[in-house]
Amino acid sequence: PIPVQLKKKKAFISKFVSDDEKKQRGLLNALELYATDTNTDAYKIFAAVLNALYELDLCEEKYIREWFEELRSAKKFGVDEKTAKAVRKQATSFIEFLDEESDDDDDDDSDDDDSE
Repeated sequence: PIPVQLKKKKAFISKFVSDDEKKQRGLLNALELYATDTNTDAYKIFAAVLNALYELDLCEEKYIREWFEELRSAKKFGVDEKTAKAVRKQATSFIEFLDEESDDDDDDDSDDDDSE
């Protein structure tokens, strides 16, 4: 599975993408193409792919969210709009996780404010 491969190849991928916005976006789009063109079962677990990218610090949250919202980049990589929407539907649970995590961080911040 892709998440396992990402973990195994983290050092290599990390050197490639580092903090480069275009490379992180490219990685997201390349994995989307791979999951829809070559390894079609992978699109069904795309939330797990995104989670691995996030947890392994291979893609920043903001680029994952932008990829999720923007279908045009998929088209540039050869993924048609219908397929891109299907991938994003599979990824929705991960975006919801990020939303919950963000809400928890906001709650923690407000708790800190109360103690001052």
